[in-house]
Amino acid sequence: MNRYELLPSYYYDNNTDGFLVDSVGKFLRDYKIYGNSVQEGIPTSDTPIEIQSVGDKIINLVDVDYLLEQNPTDTTTLERVLYNDRDTLKYIAGSKGSSFKITPREGFKENTRYTIRLEAASSSGSFDLIVKFTDDTSKYLRLSTLVKNYVQGTFREIMYVTPKNKTVQYISGAYNDDQNVYIDISKFQIIEGFNYIDYTGENSSVYKVGVKSPSKNIANLEQIYNFATEIDIINEQSIMRTYIYVDESNRKVLANYCATGYGKDGYTENRKVFQGIFKENTQYTISFQQTSTAAAVNLFIHHTDGTNVSMTNPNYTDSSTIDNISITSASGKTVDYIGLTYKNGTNHIYLDTFQIEEGALQTSYEPYGQYNILLTEPLRKIGDYVDYIDFKKQKVVRSVNVVDTTGYLTLEESLENLDEPTEESVVLPKILTLKGDVNISVQVQVEPSRVEYQYYRGGK
Repeated sequence: MNRYELLPSYYYDNNTDGFLVDSVGKFLRDYKIYGNSVQEGIPTSDTPIEIQSVGDKIINLVDVDYLLEQNPTDTTTLERVLYNDRDTLKYIAGSKGSSFKITPREGFKENTRYTIRLEAASSSGSFDLIVKFTDDTSKYLRLSTLVKNYVQGTFREIMYVTPKNKTVQYISGAYNDDQNVYIDISKFQIIEGFNYIDYTGENSSVYKVGVKSPSKNIANLEQIYNFATEIDIINEQSIMRTYIYVDESNRKVLANYCATGYGKDGYTENRKVFQGIFKENTQYTISFQQTSTAAAVNLFIHHTDGTNVSMTNPNYTDSSTIDNISITSASGKTVDYIGLTYKNGTNHIYLDTFQIEEGALQTSYEPYGQYNILLTEPLRKIGDYVDYIDFKKQKVVRSVNVVDTTGYLTLEESLENLDEPTEESVVLPKILTLKGDVNISVQVQVEPSRVEYQYYRGGK
C-alpha cells in the first residue's frame, strides 16, 4: 500500500446555495451567514414601519418588577428573596398563595401557544403552579409529580408548552399549607410560541437564526413537545401525565403515561406522535433509553394497512434501571404513524437518545438536524456593509450601526455603516452533514443576503 492510498478520499469545497454535492457526512468545515435588512413600504409621520433583519426575535416575557407591582406581598405573599444564593420569587402556598397572577405586561394573546419553563424549589416537594385558561380549564405544574426523584429544597427544571387552540388567562399558585416555593428569576421564561432555547434574562430578548441540516434521525423534538401538549388537553384530570422535565443529571426526559385521556374524544387522533415523515414501503427503526414504573413501553408503530407493531421491554427489572429499547417496523409496509398505546406504567424517555432512522438496524445516535444560533442583535445590512457570523472564528462581525429604531425613518436613514467593523465572541454550533447530496437551509423570516458553506466532498 502506498502513501497516497492512506490519504483521505475527500477534499473540502465551497458552496453558496446550500446544495452540497457528494458530502462525505462530516461536520461543516466552516460557514458564514450574512445579514440583510428590509422595510416593507415607506414610513410616514403617522405610520411607522419597523425594519426587519436576519434573526427572529424571541422575548422572555417575565417582568419581575411588573409582577411584584401587580401582586403585593401583603395580599399574595409574593416577594423577591435570596434563597440558596439564588435570586428568587418566593410565595407561601397558603390561603394567600393562590391569589397572585403571573402575566406578561401586555397580557397573554388569544389562541396563542406559550412555552413556560422554570427552575423551582419547594420546602415540601409538593409545589404547584396553575396555568389557568379563559375557558375555565386549568393545568397544574406540580414539582413532586412532574420531576422524578425530587428532593425538597433543591432546584429542578420543568417545562410546559400550552395548547395552540387555547388562551392563557394567567399563571397562579395553589393552596397548600406550610410550603414555601422559590422560582429562580434567572431560570424563568415565558416565551411566545414553541421555543426551547438557552435561558435569557427576565424582560430581555435574543435573535434566533435557525439552520436545518438533514440527519439520519428524523425525530424532530418539536413534534414530541407538541404531542406532550396535545394529548394532555383532552385529559379531564388536573395533573399533567405527559410532560417534559430535566432530571438530576441535566438530561431532558419525556414522562409518558398513556392512560391520559384514554377513551376521550380526540384521543385516537392526538396520540399520533409522529406522522407524515415516512417513505412508502420502507422500514424504520426506533430506539431510545428509558426508565419505567412497569414493564410496559407506551409507544407503538401503526402501518397504513391497519397493522401494528408493539414495543416491549423484555429486560425490565425495576424503575431505577435504564433500559435500551429498539423496535423496527414491518418489512414491505408503510409506516402511518408512531403513537401512544394504553398500557400501565409511566415511561421516562431520555430525549437525548430518541432516534427514528431508516432501515432495519439500530445505529449510533445522532441529534435531529436543527441548529439554533442565538444573537444579542440581528444581522443587518445597509448598502455594501453587512453583519455576518463566522463559524471558524466563533465571532459575529458587525459593520452596521443603528441610528434610529422608531420605524418613522427610512432604511437608509435608520442604518449607517461603521467606520471600522467590530467583533464579538459567540458560541456557534458544529453542523453535521449527511453523506451524499444534501440540502442545508437557513430558517429565518428575513433571508440572509448570502450564505457560505465549506464542506468535505468526496473524491481527490
